[in-house]
Amino acid sequence: MRKAAADKVRNRCIAMAIAVSATACQPDRQSPAGPGSQLRDSAGIQVVENSRPPDGSRLAWQIGPEPTVSIGILEGEDPYLLFHATDAAQ
Repeated sequence: MRKAAADKVRNRCIAMAIAVSATACQPDRQSPAGPGSQLRDSAGIQVVENSRPPDGSRLAWQIGPEPTVSIGILEGEDPYLLFHATDAAQ
């Protein structure tokens, strides 16, 4: 009986420690805007505006003019035609 009671207390202590540490690691929800950002309110909606990064600090890559993946075709063999496509997003 004593071992069962001790195990119960130990398990509760472990659960409490996990709950406290998880709560302590939560980010500050009052300031979602990071450095170089401005936070404003627009009709009750929080808007975060980021400043433009300094020239030369961005990665030197661009989106190419041609797609790298093509799904379906307009005309051709049946296995390659889209059928009942109802929505798409780019």
